[in-house]
Amino acid sequence: MRQLRPFAAVFATVMVVMVAAAAAPTFPARLVAGTLYTIRSAHSPTPMQSPTDTAYVAEVAMASGRGRMDVVSGAEPPMFKAGDYILFDTTGYVIVHPSTKTYSTIPDFSAMSGQIGDMMKLSDVKISIDTLERGTVNGMRATHYRTNMSFTMTMDMSSFGVSAAQAPPPMRSDMKGDVWYADSIEETPNPFLKTADQLPAIPFISPILDEMKKVRASLPAHRLAVKMENSVHVNAMGQENTNHSVAEITDFRRGDVDVSRLVLPPDYMQTAIPGMEMLGPPTPLTPDALAKWRAVPRG
Repeated sequence: MRQLRPFAAVFATVMVVMVAAAAAPTFPARLVAGTLYTIRSAHSPTPMQSPTDTAYVAEVAMASGRGRMDVVSGAEPPMFKAGDYILFDTTGYVIVHPSTKTYSTIPDFSAMSGQIGDMMKLSDVKISIDTLERGTVNGMRATHYRTNMSFTMTMDMSSFGVSAAQAPPPMRSDMKGDVWYADSIEETPNPFLKTADQLPAIPFISPILDEMKKVRASLPAHRLAVKMENSVHVNAMGQENTNHSVAEITDFRRGDVDVSRLVLPPDYMQTAIPGMEMLGPPTPLTPDALAKWRAVPRG
């Protein structure tokens, strides 16, 4: 019997491997012509007033209408950190956490956006766009555009029994956004490289969207944003705060992309983004959307 035990152990190991392989199939590598580049992003100070600045470097590969952004260093807390990756296309994105075999979607802001829209009002919105110098940025010919934006926010807290005299005073915000658009390279979709003219259609910020529509023609259409710098100065309740952020694309090139890597593994389960639960539950994925992310993109 002792002689059979080693064979029994081997047989059991083989069965475990076979079951695991059946449960989590792998896709054969398939190279497709695509686009590759590096993103370098930093904020100062970090959003949410974290005690340290935040920065990350990510490698992006895109082909067949889908992209994968691998975070190789740094973090964008609480959304992702080094070792995570983001799958994205023109319809949305999912954040994948291989260390825990989970994935996340952004919170469903629908309930909160309605509450914010009832409480916060924007007024005196002003937006202007200037065309500045043309040159070479990160190896690409680009033109520099500057967007200047300002607005006043007031809070109506009457639903909480707070009178207008007791409500916080109006808050003034001034923003300056510098974008260098490539002269001859078409844009690639990326959820973390949004410019001021690509703000989401949230009712609360509709006054900003309305003003942006009037000046959008001054910006180039469908061109790659090679570099973005944003400065936001807020004056609220007698205190002033300035936030600065920069994001840029380097090493932009055309090359072969293994589209078998642009998938969500079948055994990964959805989880909420830690620290963002208060903003709403994770946005659910429909069965069709989940099946899309779990399959290799065609093309």
